[in-house]
Amino acid sequence: MHFTGRYRDGVPEGWCWIFPPDDYDLKTQALYIKFWKGLMDTSKVVMVDIKKEKAWIGSYIDGKFYLFYDKNKSNNSHLTFT
Repeated sequence: MHFTGRYRDGVPEGWCWIFPPDDYDLKTQALYIKFWKGLMDTSKVVMVDIKKEKAWIGSYIDGKFYLFYDKNKSNNSHLTFT
């Protein structure tokens, strides 16, 4: 895993980018996620598919990205960050 962000007192703090471990050139996918005192806030994240030039807002739980629910659409699906 590649982490790009800030540290405070030796732990991640604030918004950062996380890239998959096998994406050496940082050109496939990324998660934009917030840390607070070293802990990930997975309730609101952005998943970016760099190749498709698309991004989704949702939550990240147990290795899966869940789109935020839209009342007008049935998009309770999830995407996997690999």
